Amino acid sequence: MWHKTINEFLFWLHLSVVIAWLVFSFMASPLWVLAVTAAHQIHLRVFQGCSLSILQRKLGGLGKDKSFFDQVCERWAGRIPSRRLRALFSHAQWAVPVCGVTLRIIW
Repeated sequence: MWHKTINEFLFWLHLSVVIAWLVFSFMASPLWVLAVTAAHQIHLRVFQGCSLSILQRKLGGLGKDKSFFDQVCERWAGRIPSRRLRALFSHAQWAVPVCGVTLRIIW
């Protein structure tokens, strides 16, 4: 029972981190955004994925072959995303903050 509660907490924590990052990328200084984006990419390479997703998998809240994005799509859209949409989301993890920095510099 407690696994389900922890997995639910991890899901909402993960979603909160993603939303906070999107907001942060448009409000923080460009140097900070680029530094945190680089740190996030290093984090993904070192752990071979997101540490929150890895923890969710270990606790049984996320399937072995599923990502957090898959979980969000299943919960809210009722279906697993296509390969194209997964690829788009994968690139958006670094592209959205970089676009936010670019817009702030131009604006």
